[in-house]
Amino acid sequence: MTRTLIAAVTLTAAFAPAAHAQPVPDGRLKASEVEPGLWRGHAPYFRQDYEDLRQLGVRTVVDIRGNQPLASFIERRRVEAMGLTYRNVPFGFQPLRDGSDAAVLAALQNRADYPLYVHCNIDRDRTAVAVAAYRVRVQGWNPADAQAEAKSFGLKRYFLGLNRYLRRLGE
Repeated sequence: MTRTLIAAVTLTAAFAPAAHAQPVPDGRLKASEVEPGLWRGHAPYFRQDYEDLRQLGVRTVVDIRGNQPLASFIERRRVEAMGLTYRNVPFGFQPLRDGSDAAVLAALQNRADYPLYVHCNIDRDRTAVAVAAYRVRVQGWNPADAQAEAKSFGLKRYFLGLNRYLRRLGE
């Protein structure tokens, strides 16, 4: 087969609806509920991911990536095609320097957008820190518990700015 044909078959298979999709919490999104009406997880890429968001009852998708403009552009088109609202609120890797945490926390607190799904790319670093900040500043969690939860989602130590921000949540 030619490369073009292989690429076409691969893309067709990737975007074809799944024969038997897994339930949402066990799906590719790895969606987990932060509180009633607020979900977190992986970035949606495939048709089934958007169907899973609809099954969750999500009305607004908050994309906190700021470093993947093409992926965010594609996601905006797909989210809006599903009849959902899309918001891009970039959360930087240096929130103490760039102040991006304030906009993300405001977006997470906007009850008019609920039920809401927040994500970065793989629900590990930026999403973990954004949710930890939400837990401390809005839900009143102990900062140590929020830090432990962020680390349990896989926050990497080499993201120094995110880890510094996380340590300062209690101040």
